[in-house]
Amino acid sequence: ICVALIVMLFFWVKEPEMRPLGAYDTEELIPVLDYLDQQKINYKLDGNTVSVESSEYNSIKLGMVRSGVNQATEAGDDILLQDMGFGVSQR
Repeated sequence: ICVALIVMLFFWVKEPEMRPLGAYDTEELIPVLDYLDQQKINYKLDGNTVSVESSEYNSIKLGMVRSGVNQATEAGDDILLQDMGFGVSQR
C-alpha cells in the first residue's frame, strides 16, 4: 500500500497545474482548439472548458489576442467590465 501511495504521489506532483482558459460555445471552441494545436500547446478539454498550464496562461492569452482568436470572458471579468453607476446621480 505504501508503494502505491508513493507512486500516486509521484504522478500527482509531476502533473502540471492547469488553469481554465475559458468556457466556449461550440462555434468558439473550434478556433481556440485550432490555435492551441497549431502552437503545439498542451491543453485539457473538459466539456466546453479548455484548461492550459498555469505557467503559460498569460502568454497563451496574449497570443490568442494577437492572432484574433475569440475569447470567452470569465465570470470575474464581467463584474469589472459592467458600469456600476458610481458617481452617477439618479434622475
